[in-house]
Amino acid sequence: MDSMEGNVPPPGSIQFVSVQPDSVSLRWSPPEGAPGHHTFKVTWTGGQKDSYFPVTSTNLEVTELTPGEKYHFTVATLSQDGRHSTPVEGAVYTEVPPPQNLQVEVTSPTATVTWTKPAGVDQVTYLLQIIRDQEVIRTIQRNSCQYTITGLQVDANYNVNVTTVLSNGRQSQPAVQTFRAEVPPPQNLQVEVTSPTASVTWTKPDGVDQVTYLLDIVKGQEEIRTVQRNSCQYTITGLQAGAEHTVNVATILSNGGQSKPASKTFNIGT
Repeated sequence: MDSMEGNVPPPGSIQFVSVQPDSVSLRWSPPEGAPGHHTFKVTWTGGQKDSYFPVTSTNLEVTELTPGEKYHFTVATLSQDGRHSTPVEGAVYTEVPPPQNLQVEVTSPTATVTWTKPAGVDQVTYLLQIIRDQEVIRTIQRNSCQYTITGLQVDANYNVNVTTVLSNGRQSQPAVQTFRAEVPPPQNLQVEVTSPTASVTWTKPDGVDQVTYLLDIVKGQEEIRTVQRNSCQYTITGLQAGAEHTVNVATILSNGGQSKPASKTFNIGT
């Protein structure tokens, strides 16, 4: 036994109250059978340096730590004459911070995922998981803070999870974003007017197979005609001269899913 230890009673076991990427809060109970005030020597090793701190309370917050590192703590009771007890010990890893500002911009059938590097970490990579209907469909390792997901199934719900991975292999909890791959509207909607008719054309959107189209023709604020089409063309007849018209065209999937409409406003000359 170290001669400095003598019969000084040790403190109670260490409890980690809070563990953050750059700090750890710990506490312990006073020595049993030794009432009164006590001083404790707290020592920790890990990261880039070893440190110690004398405290008169039974708790301590240690700051300026390195994320994702293992820290070993000891606490010993100090006597007034300089002797110390057998130390109690505990070890913990600091948390790894997740990516920040996770955003998803959807342009079906693709989605662009962006995020920012968390504070306090240096060399990191990122692990992405793409989940559709609770099934992981893709796992990707990235060095940059951006990824474009292609080939999305339209009219489906997705989660993207992005995790920080340190060079020592420690990982954060994932940042999570939910998004929906909306049904894309028809593309390149055009209206060619030859009063009193108008020829409406459009192109099939990317990423869809068997679709139909729903046309809604509006004069001013009044809906005057609704038409279902299989082709990408429709001729509107019997239009009123001198009136403003709007044509709305929506994509309809075989399962009933529907896009927001593409719209075009035009005038019929007098």
